[in-house]
Amino acid sequence: MTGIAVSGSKELNITDDASINTGTVLGGFTLNVADGATLDINALGARSVAQISNFTNLRDVELDQLDFTLQDSLANLQAAEEVREAADEYALTNALLDAGTVTVAQAQAAYTAVQGLINGATNSDELEVGDLLTWSINSGAGSIIAAQDQPWITGADTISLTNAQITQVQADVLNALGNVDIGDTDVVSNDTVITVTLEEAVDGQDIEGALPESYAVDATVFAAGAVSVAAAGETFAQVETAIENAVNSEDLVVADLFTWSIEDSASAVLDDVSSPVIVGASRVNVTDDTITLEQYQSLDALDNYQRSGETVEYSFTQALGDAEAGQLVPNYAINTDSASVDAGTVTVSAAKAALASVFF
Repeated sequence: MTGIAVSGSKELNITDDASINTGTVLGGFTLNVADGATLDINALGARSVAQISNFTNLRDVELDQLDFTLQDSLANLQAAEEVREAADEYALTNALLDAGTVTVAQAQAAYTAVQGLINGATNSDELEVGDLLTWSINSGAGSIIAAQDQPWITGADTISLTNAQITQVQADVLNALGNVDIGDTDVVSNDTVITVTLEEAVDGQDIEGALPESYAVDATVFAAGAVSVAAAGETFAQVETAIENAVNSEDLVVADLFTWSIEDSASAVLDDVSSPVIVGASRVNVTDDTITLEQYQSLDALDNYQRSGETVEYSFTQALGDAEAGQLVPNYAINTDSASVDAGTVTVSAAKAALASVFF
């Protein structure tokens, strides 16, 4: 144990960076870690998420005051992003997580997330996604065929269909995959008009054999979730094409069948602010930590903009003007590099009032 002062009241006072090489020294002591100091517990070996959480809770220590390594299951590391990111490094155990039955899109998201965790682990060379995750898929034939070569399809335990009917061409492709159970789905001739969801029609575009020669789109809403401006624009165009190609296109309205929200930088949103992908989104959030007052004002003019923690940066002149008008937005900052303001000759009380309105 180095760099630690032990007081007569059984307190361990960490006033500078310090390390502990035995767990027994912590027993019965109150631990006080000063601001700016860190306690290195790496010598105790890799800890689990639960052990680190218990340590910080019982000892009243913040995560950023600890140096530690983690070793835990996929499920625990996924559920504790804050602890995982605070660790010096982490390793994954080989405990298997069953994701259950999911759609193709959900399988892709789960597979990608697990691969990302494996890539960041110290034992990444020893692991593959299939060692840690098991899943099955229940989705439309078009979505499955469009992703037939992807590992979240080939690696699924079993795949079942949501379709009432599929064509013979589709059935041939699906049967060749080896893990698809067509079940009670009817296999019909290739010239039959088959009803599909909008999402399936989008996924299957330009993929040979993914969609029937003729299809109708049903009323199932395609909820794309939170996406970037570019991704929303690409998908919106595909949705329009899928609807145009449907035999019942005259009965279909994009706004009734397709929902999405935007999460992107303020500049990306404002560069496309009048487009249907911005105006038609269920909500718009920006990912910047700080935006300018001008950006905020343009975003705030949108009916669907929802502020999500970003700081609004004022120049001093702007802040003083909004403060006098009682219009300062919450959670703002002042750009200290902006030009100073010459307020002229004022009384002391007036100067105090002006400064207080901005800084307090």
